[in-house]
Amino acid sequence: MDKKVSKIQAEILVQGYHTQHPSFHYEKPIRYCIVLWPSTGGNARAFRFRESELVDQRICLVRYNPISHGGVIGNYDILAALQTLKEGLVAHHLEQCPKVGIGHSGGGAALLKFAQSIKFRQLFLLSPILDSRMSLFYMYDNHCIDEFLSLLYPDSEQVHDPQSFQNKVERIHSLIGTKDWLFDRDLSLLDFPIQNSRIHVHSLSIFLKNLFLPGFNVENQLNDMTANCKIFLPNEDRWFPIAYTLKQGELYKIPIERIEKARDHFFSNSWIEVWKKIRSDLYIS
Repeated sequence: MDKKVSKIQAEILVQGYHTQHPSFHYEKPIRYCIVLWPSTGGNARAFRFRESELVDQRICLVRYNPISHGGVIGNYDILAALQTLKEGLVAHHLEQCPKVGIGHSGGGAALLKFAQSIKFRQLFLLSPILDSRMSLFYMYDNHCIDEFLSLLYPDSEQVHDPQSFQNKVERIHSLIGTKDWLFDRDLSLLDFPIQNSRIHVHSLSIFLKNLFLPGFNVENQLNDMTANCKIFLPNEDRWFPIAYTLKQGELYKIPIERIEKARDHFFSNSWIEVWKKIRSDLYIS
């Protein structure tokens, strides 16, 4: 059973082999602490692991849902999220355990930043967003920005206040339907809350500013990596240029593996295959 701890509204779920598990013995320490950070607006609960396997292999799994992820309401700020996770690991007495990171999309970028202050033995990154602004420019230029915009719709209003829903959708498309906002930075008319299956924010304006104005780039973190790092990519990605990631992998000598079954940025229906590869790399039988 998961153990839930809330810290500054973020959600930290500790699963598997840890000090509160009935089978835990201090003479058999935690083998790995896996830190799982989902995509921006995603949910760490969505990744499937077998509890019995985690316990048998003495693995502690930390599922991390920062503010605005997994139903946690608030304004996502990556630096605050890093500090919250660091404090959460200390609170669970996990700061000294050998750590493995699994990060998807924006969560992969966040773990690269986290690796500057927390030592990781290995990092596994699924389609990491290495540059947040580059991601949006790529989507605008390839005419798939509607995939991003639709994740910002106030779906919670669609039934009980359809007129408000429609007004906000039109405002979203009017203000950020083109890439002009990435230069003029006027988002004041988007200062309203959004709740849907992906994000839960007090202010869409602040959410967008925190992520894209001026944005974040983690290429330097790739260059400074002290942990072993591996990147998994899908066959097709409409959210970030695969060619750029491949180039950075070659430049910084980071192995990259394409997942044949993964047909999109979200690795739909292919997580089990990715986990098997991670498990193999960790020499888990």
